[in-house]
Amino acid sequence: MGTTEPALRARLNSEIDAAAGALASMAANGASDAEVLEEIGTRINAIDRDSLDTEDAEKVASAFEAMLEPLGLHSSEGILNTWMYGFDPG
Repeated sequence: MGTTEPALRARLNSEIDAAAGALASMAANGASDAEVLEEIGTRINAIDRDSLDTEDAEKVASAFEAMLEPLGLHSSEGILNTWMYGFDPG
């Protein structure tokens, strides 16, 4: 995470790393796409979007988006857009 505030960067990196580990474990243990998506929603919604500036929020959303393909998902089903923008324009 590229935020200039070290404490925020450390917290966001920790939350993203924890999410990646949990999601990888779920996928390896045969979780359904719906279960993985639910966990993505839980994890990203635990990060307070309103406390982040746009650049930091975009980096968080991009980090979660980068997890989709390795998890075998083609879409977040609107989860990331809703977190980022407050609605899913798609």
